Amino acid sequence: MNLEFVEDLPGTVQSSLMYGDIARSLKDRPGTWARWPIEVSTKRAYTLATNVNVGRIAAFRGRDYEGKVVSGVLYVRYTGGES
Repeated sequence: MNLEFVEDLPGTVQSSLMYGDIARSLKDRPGTWARWPIEVSTKRAYTLATNVNVGRIAAFRGRDYEGKVVSGVLYVRYTGGES
């Protein structure tokens, strides 16, 4: 039997490395909203928005980030000072 092995499942990677990349990109454009780079369910979008808003995710600690869900889509931004 010939199996194809994959590192990650498509569209499900939510690692701390990815969160760090998102946080760094947001810091480059303070105050500008960005669409979450991976499609997630509406329920997951609300959970992620809450986690971003309260700093529950290490990369978004300090409440310098904001997440909002609009029509089931998650948007995030950096609200801290200039990077």
